[in-house]
Amino acid sequence: MSMTPENALVFVLAPEFEGYSENEFQTEQWYGTKFVMSPIDKKLLKRLRNPKINPEYEAKLWFPEPNTFFSENYDILPLDPASSKEPKLILNEENSQVWYMKDDKFYTRFILASHILYFNDTLYDTTVEGKVFIDLWIDILNLYFKEFLYTAQYANASFNWTNMNGGFQFQFTCYRKKFEHFICTCYEMLKEFNPLTQRHNFESVHESLCNNYNNFYTWAPYSQAWTYLNCTLFSHHYDIKNLMLKSLEAMTFERFVELNEGFMKSATHLWFFIGNLTADDAIRISKKAEETLPVMNFPRDQCHQKRVVCLQQGVDTVLRVKSPNPDEKNSSLTKYFQWEAYASLRQTVLHRAVLKYIENPAFNYLRTKLQLGYIAYSCRLDYRGILGGGFYIQSSDYSPEQLLTHVNEFLADYTQKIKDISDEDFNKCVNGVILDLKYQDMNSFERRNRLWNYIVEHSYDFNFAENLIACAKEIISNDDREKYEQGKEELKDVFHRIFIDDPKSITVEICSQEMYNKFDADFQKNKEGITLFREIIEPEQMLGWKNKQMLYPDEYKIRWNQ
Repeated sequence: MSMTPENALVFVLAPEFEGYSENEFQTEQWYGTKFVMSPIDKKLLKRLRNPKINPEYEAKLWFPEPNTFFSENYDILPLDPASSKEPKLILNEENSQVWYMKDDKFYTRFILASHILYFNDTLYDTTVEGKVFIDLWIDILNLYFKEFLYTAQYANASFNWTNMNGGFQFQFTCYRKKFEHFICTCYEMLKEFNPLTQRHNFESVHESLCNNYNNFYTWAPYSQAWTYLNCTLFSHHYDIKNLMLKSLEAMTFERFVELNEGFMKSATHLWFFIGNLTADDAIRISKKAEETLPVMNFPRDQCHQKRVVCLQQGVDTVLRVKSPNPDEKNSSLTKYFQWEAYASLRQTVLHRAVLKYIENPAFNYLRTKLQLGYIAYSCRLDYRGILGGGFYIQSSDYSPEQLLTHVNEFLADYTQKIKDISDEDFNKCVNGVILDLKYQDMNSFERRNRLWNYIVEHSYDFNFAENLIACAKEIISNDDREKYEQGKEELKDVFHRIFIDDPKSITVEICSQEMYNKFDADFQKNKEGITLFREIIEPEQMLGWKNKQMLYPDEYKIRWNQ
């Protein structure tokens, strides 16, 4: 069968079709979709057999530009065990740090680079308007680079960007011989980005982002709760409905252009290169990229700090949210307990072991036995070095306060059980921690992301998992029975300090409209059996509440300045 117009199969989809009567349509059996089948029109067949180019469009037809990112050389550098052990700081200047590691483990032909620009331009990431501007800027950049990235992907090159860790991150992947050309081309395009030419993209992104902000309230309640928890805990996170949506709706194209004028003008650089390159390559490429996208020097100690609220001992702050969706039948409870800041290795192991100890029992009790809802879990919750844990449950049959009652029942039960924890259970929960830590990177990308995390946290503890494993093995070693029993006692102490003894907590309760009317009665009932002081806030009060709280210092940035 030859490829001719007569053998073509054409699919046309549209809300309505003219020229067909209702009787000509058939109904597809699975989805009930109406369709009609007919031969290709003879006039169209004739045009397809003898195509002619309309002179109006002839000038607009062109061959694509040559793809300059294809590599002609795919050689891999010789093995270098000394450079492949862990990342090394190979350049430490006032305004630029470069970390480097050759990757002999996966023996890749690629270079992978991560680059963060830290700055405070346009009140970056600190004000509601600044965060809205960043969301708009990211999505407009997606459209601006769309065709370029389409070309790059055919050469196995990639470029992406995201807002993270108090800085703006760019990541690149490309074959070695073309990497410098690729990264400089990306930054050249970024330098040439002119917001005045982006009105159409702005209008499209503005409408889409408004829809996204509005659609937040169609998410599952337990998913909404995580966003509310972050908004409550972090110094510069803001409520989407009450603050960010209003700011976005007020954002004009002219204001976007104005904000862009002061954006990404001064910064300090943090780089990490891993893969098929030398240390000299890494320094040369970073310097060339910085020359391509020039910024003024920015002192490290002025970088934006991402700080976590320090909760008050013995206080449970209840964020109560009434679902605006009348069709939503589910409610959810997310309970966060804050514990230790910047813990030792031993504390970290025992913290993880406590969460392992209650993980399966919590699921069995809340999900299997009580059948509160399909989603019912305990979890470890760590925020920028602040250790903690908690529970999240979603239910269509119980109010959030009723769910909290059952969480408290579970914790009361395990307060008694952990007193008599057996050697077997103690070993099991610590060995569970060890098993999680033994996870191996599956590819260069996973390895890059894991090591890059230690760099952006400025801990540089690249053997963190191995050190935790060694500490965990020491805790459950039977060589010294007295030390073993001490480990069990410390585990009990950690459990009590997190969950029982005047804990610090936030409870996020998303109430369906049906359940909301029961809130006050259920709240009062719980209050009688809980010794904690419980304060209720609603989303509109969140910012005022947060402004009165103490904040942990941003240890990540403090370590970097040192």
